Amino acid sequence: MTRSFHEIESPFEPGRFSARWPKAGEARIQVPSPEGKPAAEKAGGLPVTLTAPSKKAAADVLKDVDLQVLEQEVARKAGVDGVLLAVRGSGAEKKKTTARLRVDYSGFAGMYGGDWASRLTASAVDDCALSDPDAKKCGPGSALAVHNDVQAKQLEVDVPLTAVSEESAGAASPQPLVGKASTKASAARLVPEQGVTLVALTAAASGPTGDFGTTPLSPSGKWSAGGSSGGFSWSYDMPTPNTPGGLGPDLGLSYSSQSIDGRTAATNNQANWIADGWSLSPGSIERRYVSCEDDKSGGNNPTHKVGDLCWKKDNATLTLGGESSELVKDDSSGVWKKKQDDGTRVERFTAASLVNGDDNNEYWRLTTPDGTRYYFGYNRLPGWSEGKPETNSVWTVPVFGNHSGDPCHATVFADSWCQQAWRWNLDLVIDPHDNVMTYYWNKESDHYQRNVNTSYKGTLTPYTRGGYLDRIEYGLRTSSYLGTSAAKVEFSVAERCLPTDDFDCAPAKFTSANAKHWPDVPFDQYCTSASACEGKSSPSYFTRKMLTGVTTYARDSGSFHKVDSWELKHKFPSTGDGTDPALWLASIGRTGHAGGTDVTLPDVIMSGQQLPNRVEAAVDEIPPAAA
Repeated sequence: MTRSFHEIESPFEPGRFSARWPKAGEARIQVPSPEGKPAAEKAGGLPVTLTAPSKKAAADVLKDVDLQVLEQEVARKAGVDGVLLAVRGSGAEKKKTTARLRVDYSGFAGMYGGDWASRLTASAVDDCALSDPDAKKCGPGSALAVHNDVQAKQLEVDVPLTAVSEESAGAASPQPLVGKASTKASAARLVPEQGVTLVALTAAASGPTGDFGTTPLSPSGKWSAGGSSGGFSWSYDMPTPNTPGGLGPDLGLSYSSQSIDGRTAATNNQANWIADGWSLSPGSIERRYVSCEDDKSGGNNPTHKVGDLCWKKDNATLTLGGESSELVKDDSSGVWKKKQDDGTRVERFTAASLVNGDDNNEYWRLTTPDGTRYYFGYNRLPGWSEGKPETNSVWTVPVFGNHSGDPCHATVFADSWCQQAWRWNLDLVIDPHDNVMTYYWNKESDHYQRNVNTSYKGTLTPYTRGGYLDRIEYGLRTSSYLGTSAAKVEFSVAERCLPTDDFDCAPAKFTSANAKHWPDVPFDQYCTSASACEGKSSPSYFTRKMLTGVTTYARDSGSFHKVDSWELKHKFPSTGDGTDPALWLASIGRTGHAGGTDVTLPDVIMSGQQLPNRVEAAVDEIPPAAA
């Protein structure tokens, strides 16, 4: 890190905004001989290669493969948030076989963010997706075998086909494989020709670079290391005004290169609201749930697959003061303690009056050895009444109690659910002298199809996918938790978006057509109450916001006055490995406002260097190197 007056380099990733969905069109590819080279054609705007069959028998079955890229409007009506293909093989005899297609997705890899292309997969879609997608009998189709070469931006797909005769395939030139239905009842519907397999290219919630289906709690938060760990850490303090009583926030930005080493394909790897490797989090308690598909034994689960979360056991992980600790419950007494017990008293309560969103309004209180009390998930502070602010500190998700004794359990699975907290954020601190500090949060809501049926249709249900700190108020007393504070800190956020001369990143512009401007946000996992959300049967966790400013205030003569402000600037540097760029903190600028004259200090500029890393083996006592 260096101090400099230089301008920050442009945050734009070259070529990102040239991404386009492929144009609709057809192509016919002649099947190469087993010893021949792959055959390449372009269907509309999509380059496709047909690899040579591994056995001569396969070549004897197929002579040609016809391919059609369908219009984006058709794909969306079919519930496909990606590219929809129609594929048909023709040959001397009608016989089942497989064609291996290599699809070049480089032209549309940047349409969505959050490493959408690395999560790209393929499935064979039922014909009814075109003719009657809303029918109850219309299922989700089946996953196909794929190999995704992220660096080359190519997806290899094994497409199951039933070859039709060459006469049925028609003329030598490629023909449309999908047309309007001939029946009056479905004259406006589309139907595929005989022998056509519909293939959807869409993204899963997870891929080689991470899993949006897991919460942001990182296992690296539990790591500890000595002075020779090889990690690089750095902190940037943000002084706050003092108040009578002395209780105030210990505010600052912290960087740790080792926080990135805790990431795997099974963790949520979106950078937090500051940037990759940075943290500013007052504290939270998080509970983990499991996929209902992994918790079927002895449960009332349906026979078909669902994407919901289920209760497994009571658990909690505490993050406070820059450290993470597992909380352990004594099953006989019900008492909770930190796994590395330091004398902190841990208690969990319920209070219907808090109305914090959790099914039974759970909240936590930690009392440290010095007598300071930390509350998580209180929501309605003591003295709250209608019209007063709530802290919005509890973030919830639908959870099924599929076993007897589980919370919210019922006779049938469909009724065995309720909104459970997955995170309780710190929202109230009281020191031994009755000084008070409060934290207020903003939630980011999303939706998913809960408890899908065999046709992959469920009930659209809200949950909290994430959120961010709004403000801190302190210099309060227990006699007036909701009174006017002596000082406060406010946090400003913006969309994690790349603006251009003709695009301003307004929140309302976060649409499918504009999603390429949000490089690390998975638009394919985004779902509103007005969306159909086809294919989204599980909750996912991400944020659209980044921290852009911190401002401290002190109250004097009945009004608040600025003391200090910090401006954070960001960029999305190219990774160089084909994956989407992560949010990078480019600079921090500070301005002092006290004394009637603003004084702006030189920016602190962040410069990064990519270093080689290593992967920990199954039996390996040497940790990964710091990135």
